[in-house]
Amino acid sequence: MSSKRIYIDFEYNSTTQEKLNLVSVAWVDVFETKDQVFKKPFKLWLHGSPLNKKNVAEMLLQFKRMDYTFVAFNVIAEGHAFYSLGLDPTKFRWIDLQAEWKMLTNHWNDFGYGKQLIGGKKVRTYPPKLYSKDEDDGLNHSKSEKSFAAAAYKLIGKEVDTAHKDIMRNIIIENNPERIEAYKQEILEYNLSDVEPMRDMLKAVFKAYNSHPAPIKFEHIYKRGRAMADAALM
Repeated sequence: MSSKRIYIDFEYNSTTQEKLNLVSVAWVDVFETKDQVFKKPFKLWLHGSPLNKKNVAEMLLQFKRMDYTFVAFNVIAEGHAFYSLGLDPTKFRWIDLQAEWKMLTNHWNDFGYGKQLIGGKKVRTYPPKLYSKDEDDGLNHSKSEKSFAAAAYKLIGKEVDTAHKDIMRNIIIENNPERIEAYKQEILEYNLSDVEPMRDMLKAVFKAYNSHPAPIKFEHIYKRGRAMADAALM
């Protein structure tokens, strides 16, 4: 697996259009050696700025030329953002944290159930008994959610402020230019906050894969990432 990774997230609206209205972007550039980890956070305002969009596209291409892997939670969405910058997302190497989270929850009860964040609340859920014909046992058998907040909580114990997340998302989605500009700094900080936990989340995924009773093949990670990039174009 590449030791050079860009953990990236865009904020955007106009999701029904071929090209998104990109509001901001944030990433953490991580270069790891055997003994050290170098991390460089970055965030940039894109709303109403063709120049910033052009510069970001050039920076992403430069990372590609330097053989970086791009890591995102939902490559379909981030690939759509790349496309909106004039880039072909299938030409980049991806790891989709959401796809890997789904792999864990679909194939392992330790992640599909237990302590979870569901609807923004901490709960404990239990796998249903196989072939049981008993009446309701009073236990919560809900499976884990596939959201970023649920994955962060289960993988690394991070509690995402879902209420604040909803407020920021609603401001972005309503696409009121004046209101978006008024919350520029808050949106940029919110954008970066979604990127910062990703490295630890990916490490937790790798650790889980290594300890799974039937180890999941690491080479398939890039194939799933590529499939999500294809879906972004579709």
